[in-house]
Amino acid sequence: MKLILILFPLFLSNLSFAQKFDYYFDKGQTNLDTGNYKLAISYYDSALKKSPKHPSSYFNRGLTKSIIDDYEGAVLDFTKYISLVPNDGDAYSQRGDARKYLKDTAGCMKDYDSSLMLKPNDYNTRINRGRMLWSLDSMELSQKDMNYAVILDSTKFDGVYYKSITHYFMNQNDSALKYFTKSITIDSTDDRPWYYRSKLKYYKKEFDIALKDINQAIQLNNKDADYFIARAKIYMFNEDEYDDDLGEDDLYTALKMGSEEAKKLLDEYYTEDDGD
Repeated sequence: MKLILILFPLFLSNLSFAQKFDYYFDKGQTNLDTGNYKLAISYYDSALKKSPKHPSSYFNRGLTKSIIDDYEGAVLDFTKYISLVPNDGDAYSQRGDARKYLKDTAGCMKDYDSSLMLKPNDYNTRINRGRMLWSLDSMELSQKDMNYAVILDSTKFDGVYYKSITHYFMNQNDSALKYFTKSITIDSTDDRPWYYRSKLKYYKKEFDIALKDINQAIQLNNKDADYFIARAKIYMFNEDEYDDDLGEDDLYTALKMGSEEAKKLLDEYYTEDDGD
């Protein structure tokens, strides 16, 4: 009976501790799910004061910090989580994303590599590493990741689109055209494949088709100066002499957006010679 009296308060103390931790962690999760990110971080802080080695609290707090662009804080939290759970590919991928925004290219690539060693079939990490390789001008390696992503799921837009991009910048125009067309089939509301397909048709001097594509791109996004320059070039260099003024209008539109290329084209093709 005496032993029971000694243990019972200890049991109540442990129960109270667990209840407080669960309360803070659950409130952190609720606020993360509902978009109250600063409050979520505060609750995860409290949870970690109660249980400093709780992995999910670090992971979730890292996610929350990434959402509010606190990438340095996110890296610290994911690093702590990885020290507790070293074989979680998702954590390396998330830390890689945060390091990307911090322009830590080497750290980002190392994390993406580690993530894919643990989870080689992770679609999003394949795309993210491929895009990073693309930014580093490693187009062949980038294409390998995009090919892998398309094999994983050929119905998703990102893999097909970025595969198109690698073909485009490697001057594999027929393949690029094929996959830009497939990108449009998957999601016709994204302006980017319309723009690039228009450029490919322009290079082939299929001006009518190029014009239709660039018009669609501009309809979807009229804030990109490059789109107006692309349309201006079609007007300028197709066989129809009566739409040159439309090209000039597009160049002035691009110029208002701050395009130096538009200024050069206007000076070269539309500035009148004072001696005439």
